[in-house]
Amino acid sequence: MHSFITDLILDSLQFEVHFNEYYSPNGIRYFVFARDQNGDSYSFNMEEKNDEWRIINAPRIQDLFLNNEKKFSDAIIEHQKNNTQ
Repeated sequence: MHSFITDLILDSLQFEVHFNEYYSPNGIRYFVFARDQNGDSYSFNMEEKNDEWRIINAPRIQDLFLNNEKKFSDAIIEHQKNNTQ
């Protein structure tokens, strides 16, 4: 299982984001835990679709995260790329 932490700026707000890989019947997924500078935390799951990572429990997640989904996907792809070299 791979886990990593990165800082992301989402709509001018800084978040510390934890990515925790896990295995599901449909393949690898990531549990994502994001904490803002005020200590508020948010979580959701992502799975790979068409070479990108998508938020899969979207009805329960704030627009801030949905609108910045590509930043989360790019962070996972970059991490995977760096760990396979």
